[in-house]
Amino acid sequence: MHGSAPYYLDAGRTSWDVERTERVLREHLLAWAPALPEGQTLAIEIRQIDLAGREMPVRGNDLRVLGGGADWPRITLHYTLRSGDTVLASGDDTVADMNYLDGRLREPRTELPYEKRMLDDWFHQRFAAATPSR
Repeated sequence: MHGSAPYYLDAGRTSWDVERTERVLREHLLAWAPALPEGQTLAIEIRQIDLAGREMPVRGNDLRVLGGGADWPRITLHYTLRSGDTVLASGDDTVADMNYLDGRLREPRTELPYEKRMLDDWFHQRFAAATPSR
């Protein structure tokens, strides 16, 4: 699957929604760069997205309903941590938060707050580095 196009279970209903989801997640991931030790780089390829909640069309608009059941966010990704040309760590992870409605949100009024918190927690646990304050 490495190098193949991503398959998104739920990143939005339209191509515009998918592009927005990718942009928001990409910008959030880029914010981690200063948290890495000097000389290290982290490449992340998102392979699958399943956003928190479920989309429901309502009178021409889409409404995301958060039920707290089997609608938790999940993101599958491939990562490579390097120091110069040396690979320090590489692998595939599926990041999920089954209790996404129970935790405190750092930025509740931002786009994709549950996914951002989940990815921040993964980054902190995987790389034992402080996540950027935003």
